[in-house]
Amino acid sequence: MPFPEPITTHDAPGTFIHRTMNIRIPQILRNVIQAHRLIFPSAMLEELNSLLNEMTTSVPIQFLTGTCPPPDPQWNLDPWQTRFDTLIPSGRGWRDHLPWYFVEVLFYRRVLSITNFYGERRGVSPAIDRFLHYDPFSPSKQAELASESSLCLLMNTLAWAAQVDIPFGEQLAGLLNRDLWGNQADLSFSGGLNTSSAAASSHASRKDMILVDDTEVITGHMCGLAWPGRVDFICDNVGAELLMDLVLAVCLLRRCPAGLVRLHVKDAPLFVSDTTPADVRATLAYLRRMANDPTGDFPRFAALHREHPGLLADFVGFLEERVVLPLDDHGPAPTECSRAPGRIHICPHPFWNGPAFFHEPQAMPAHLRALFGASSDAVLVKGDANYRRLVGDSRLWDPETPAGPVFSASFPREEVTGAVRAPLLVAALRTLKSEPIVGLPPGLATKLDASPAETDWRSNGKHGIIQAVMLN
Repeated sequence: MPFPEPITTHDAPGTFIHRTMNIRIPQILRNVIQAHRLIFPSAMLEELNSLLNEMTTSVPIQFLTGTCPPPDPQWNLDPWQTRFDTLIPSGRGWRDHLPWYFVEVLFYRRVLSITNFYGERRGVSPAIDRFLHYDPFSPSKQAELASESSLCLLMNTLAWAAQVDIPFGEQLAGLLNRDLWGNQADLSFSGGLNTSSAAASSHASRKDMILVDDTEVITGHMCGLAWPGRVDFICDNVGAELLMDLVLAVCLLRRCPAGLVRLHVKDAPLFVSDTTPADVRATLAYLRRMANDPTGDFPRFAALHREHPGLLADFVGFLEERVVLPLDDHGPAPTECSRAPGRIHICPHPFWNGPAFFHEPQAMPAHLRALFGASSDAVLVKGDANYRRLVGDSRLWDPETPAGPVFSASFPREEVTGAVRAPLLVAALRTLKSEPIVGLPPGLATKLDASPAETDWRSNGKHGIIQAVMLN
């Protein structure tokens, strides 16, 4: 089906895009500069400040600032350069009616180029060389991870899921709900401020804030699978959301130890808090430390740990046995994620960091498209940015457009010779932090638009969707 034109940047005061480009993204950059004012070399800080000036004035957008191409072929600049040349007319500034998603991801790519994450500035000076593969958003991520709210959310979720009298379908429904609201903890949306407390508040009290709830479609499919099943997560944020992803993955493997779970993550930092292999590794190490020594500055967590002795240690031990991380967090992405059963495979790929929408021809690498089209039973698309890529980042969709044809454009099914092809579940779990939306019930968008209390319902992060379609 044809996709409408994507959102473009502009400078209309009071709009979500205006707030993003004029307030939120500049604040993220200021936070990076402030956190590293005594760490980054002066030349790097000067370039970050120049980027800040470029974004907050009418200075034309510049392309990447590295002096040489990335050393790894997987980080090929061609898709970026081609798209930049095509989409950014000469002399345009950041807010001059440009494709918003591309401009937004280009900002993060520029930060990584300036800070030498990809090695584009290697050889300039030893002071710059040492920041190869350094995550400039790591201070914010570490604060999000080391949050008592996130730990308490995890402990309460584990305690609830450990009740022996909860059927699998009900357990799965509860974990999907918690995973949805874990997506509220988004450092790019908050401008880099800790948001774990919002994600940790009672999920039960927010049932009426879920605009589309296809939980029964998901649980019905999962319960009806001829296990071992294969479930793919297209991941979003570290912190509370990643913790809930891991709890859900453990639930699936405990249901069937021979099942297969793949967590598709960014291969480099993006949107401040997006998950990378290094973040998964850091999360497991932190949980192990907290399981071994729950004392310290977190009295609520310590009380929960005493109330449920061994619960966290059991969870961490299961993860340590089952999680398969790349040998090198920043090495070349594998051409295909492992299919070894009984494991939670962490699968990075540059595509998840890229500027393309999921439905674009030849945009998604062939092995990923084949993976989802022929060797997956369910794909959980997590978070707002992934949803934007799923629907083409357009607010011109009629909100009541059926989600099925839209989602299917990104996940075409592979032909299976001589066999009955099993249906594929594609589900989006997202709290709304931008304007694109499809699949709403009749009249709901009109009702929300007319409510004085819901003027920014599409982008304030207070509403959520658990939206699922079955593709045959």
